[in-house]
Amino acid sequence: MMKRIFTLFVTLVPLVCWAQTDDDFTPQTDFDAFQRQMEQRFTTFDDTVNARFANELQRQWTEFESFQGRERPVKPRPQVLPQADTTHHPHTSHELPAKGNAGPRPTSGKPWPQVPTDIDHFSDALSVTPDFYGQPVICPFPLAYADLVLRDVSETTVANGWKLLACDGYLATVRQCQQLAQKMQLNDWAIFELLKSCARQLFPVHYNEQTLFTIFMMNQLGYQARIGRLGQQLICLIPAQQIIYSSPYLVIDDTPFYIFNLAPQNAKPAEIYTYKTDFQSSAITLDLNIHRPMRFAQSRTEHTFTTKWRGEKMEVPVNPNVLAFYENYPVADLEVYANAHPEARWTAAVDSIMKQTISEMNEYEAVAALLAFLHKSFKYIYDGDQFGHEKYFFCEENFYYPGNDCEDRAVLFAYLVRRFVGAEVVLLDYPDHVATAVHFRDNSVSGDYIMHQGKKYLVCDPTYTGAEVGESMPNYQNVTANIIALGELE
Repeated sequence: MMKRIFTLFVTLVPLVCWAQTDDDFTPQTDFDAFQRQMEQRFTTFDDTVNARFANELQRQWTEFESFQGRERPVKPRPQVLPQADTTHHPHTSHELPAKGNAGPRPTSGKPWPQVPTDIDHFSDALSVTPDFYGQPVICPFPLAYADLVLRDVSETTVANGWKLLACDGYLATVRQCQQLAQKMQLNDWAIFELLKSCARQLFPVHYNEQTLFTIFMMNQLGYQARIGRLGQQLICLIPAQQIIYSSPYLVIDDTPFYIFNLAPQNAKPAEIYTYKTDFQSSAITLDLNIHRPMRFAQSRTEHTFTTKWRGEKMEVPVNPNVLAFYENYPVADLEVYANAHPEARWTAAVDSIMKQTISEMNEYEAVAALLAFLHKSFKYIYDGDQFGHEKYFFCEENFYYPGNDCEDRAVLFAYLVRRFVGAEVVLLDYPDHVATAVHFRDNSVSGDYIMHQGKKYLVCDPTYTGAEVGESMPNYQNVTANIIALGELE
């Protein structure tokens, strides 16, 4: 048998090598809390699961019809930045029509499988160093992985490949991936990206082997994921808690499984074969939400956004590694972007500029200051003009691209108010516009408002330049807004 050539050496370093120190990150107590959260998700790991599952893989796979990816609804946005009449601000209060969801969508809360902590670490190993968005990570793997060669994509070949991946020593690799995910506070999509990075280094240009390894590791980490066969290609089939737009999919037991092909030349969606049995300990459905600030490597060349905050020069660094990660993020609904925690270093930079000043203001003054900041600091550019298509921004992206539009400003404003003021914020999604509304603890604050779950939320429109708190665009005062409730920031 011809074997792929790997570079082997004795691993005399910790399981994960970092290009930076812990001092670059948020406080250790923050990481400890995250680690405890992850540990609470653990259940008992049973190594016999892999042997039984490999036998299931040898059974004949079933044919499923695939579907073209759904396109995210494209809504026309204002192409010209509206301006409020700053000479006259009405102080009347009007309840505006709105309807909405009950609250942020819950996550599954399902546990990771628990890998024994007393496992034997490698005395020698395959070792690759994938570049994970600027972070070189030394990843040791069992020597037997050098023997993984898939001559075809039959059920028997895939099953034998699975057995090889479950060889002696693989538990140390699984445990390492858990530790790395905890260290960087990676969300589910970032973990999938990390595993693909390792697969590319282990099996360069051998895409079927990459796919088998990626799904094997996803299953070991507890995620629902399956291998599919499309012609002579193996593909990743992964369900998600949220809709993933522009991605082809197939439906298994009423659940969409999104298709991710690791080969550069994707075959056209057609009949796909896969197995009917889930990996036994796969209990986690991939969640696109970013629940905590992830810790990406700092780039040597960072983009700096310059504007003014309260009359003083404000410089905010944006990490290109974070931007690259967002560029590869699936297309999702707006609440995914609005509920996302920005990257840790960006958050610290904004904190150092805004936090002290806002702490000296009352609730109304703080919200008004942040609203004025959004009005004055960014150039309004319609997505169609800037990208040729609709693109939602994560918070940091507002500080990189030449301009933004209404939904991007709403996402950023909602984050800043929740972080620095601690007020509840909802998005107001109109047929061709997105604004926000803020719940004030001070009931004396007046202006246009919507009611949500028995609470009054005053309209705050980051796109309506010059508008005050409680001032809505006249042409939307009789249009029913769809309320998008947002979660609290930790």
